[in-house]
Amino acid sequence: MSMYKKRFTKLTTADFANVFLNFDDNDEMVKRTIRSEAFEDGITKGKTEEKLKTANKLAVFYNVSLDYLLGLSQTSNKVKNNIDLNILSKRLKKLRKDNNLNQKDLSNIIKLPQTTYSNYERGYRIITTYKLITVCKFYNTSMDYLTGKTNIKDLVVG
Repeated sequence: MSMYKKRFTKLTTADFANVFLNFDDNDEMVKRTIRSEAFEDGITKGKTEEKLKTANKLAVFYNVSLDYLLGLSQTSNKVKNNIDLNILSKRLKKLRKDNNLNQKDLSNIIKLPQTTYSNYERGYRIITTYKLITVCKFYNTSMDYLTGKTNIKDLVVG
């Protein structure tokens, strides 16, 4: 593990935003670090809504998509700045239904209780960034699409 990964692994989510805001946006080390596993771990654990919002703030700051920031895509398309949690819950439900799955099937696939997943679709709880990444990979769907930042559904890989 590099010195940078060790350093960033110990930071809280709030620290991530502060650290990256102080770097030059042309710094290649920062660009590589924001795509690293240590960084991904730092914005995928903890308070759900805060982590998704922090990831979005960093994506906006670096002018990249959430898909690119979280390593779901190698390219970064232009997307809106704001996430829409209401759209997120609606699109989670629509995607599941479009794929002929019930909540129990999907909750088993992404390894969480059916009641928890039901709360995500109903907008009572916000899905964790880590589980959202899992859903995106399972459906090959863009996180930016699920969060309402774009209307392009398919994940652009490569």
